[in-house]
Amino acid sequence: MQSIPYQYRLLILFLLMGLVVAVDYWRNPTKPTKLREYSFLIMSGLIGAGFGIVTALPAAMRYILKAETYERKGQEEKLYCIA
Repeated sequence: MQSIPYQYRLLILFLLMGLVVAVDYWRNPTKPTKLREYSFLIMSGLIGAGFGIVTALPAAMRYILKAETYERKGQEEKLYCIA
């Protein structure tokens, strides 16, 4: 499973979810429920991803600022963030 790139795994997940939503709508067109359930799952995932980005941001900023302070001091050993 690790050999398949993350983007493709995510695409497969969304395609399978879309297939289940289509089957649910086809079987019960008056009151389909899977669309609401999967929308909740996707929104929860997006909120979790946003939380992960926000919590990782301070560590990344500390790393970037640390690299800049090393460069400003003119030390021989420079720490670069991006190669």
